[in-house]
Amino acid sequence: MNLRIAAPLAALALVAASAFAESYYVVTTTDLLGNKTFSVKTAQQLKEETAQVRARAAALPKVLAQMQKEWKAKPEEHSGKFHGAKMKAPTIKQVGPISDAQKAQEKADKMTEREDASDEPQKTKKKLSKAEQEKQYEESLKKQEIAKFADDVDKAIDEFLKNQAATPKKNY
Repeated sequence: MNLRIAAPLAALALVAASAFAESYYVVTTTDLLGNKTFSVKTAQQLKEETAQVRARAAALPKVLAQMQKEWKAKPEEHSGKFHGAKMKAPTIKQVGPISDAQKAQEKADKMTEREDASDEPQKTKKKLSKAEQEKQYEESLKKQEIAKFADDVDKAIDEFLKNQAATPKKNY
């Protein structure tokens, strides 16, 4: 085979092989409270998860409006406030493509470590006063209440999407 033809064919084969190699992405998703999670996904998994996150984000305002109507209609059944304003639309972001799954996982682990380090409260050596301890306790109760509300919203979104998928679409 002629060297003029062989070199371009070898380069073309190398490019084609790399195009069909699996690509990995480090994916950052946020939930209704803004908590981040990091994972490694293939291109197909990323596509599916992106569609799912977008559907959940689109359903959030509708679900919150329905929940608020129900909340106002029966206030005696609910303790506390309606925390709809604290809910954030879920998001998804990607880093990549990365050709090696292990490198992608290492990057995801580093991102998780950085996020965890930024979430840790600053440790103080001084002892908290009784009022400060009480304030921390109240804040932890409020966070628990908001987390429970977020779980309820999450379940309502799941139900909404399930009902929406079961409803046949009309073609006009």
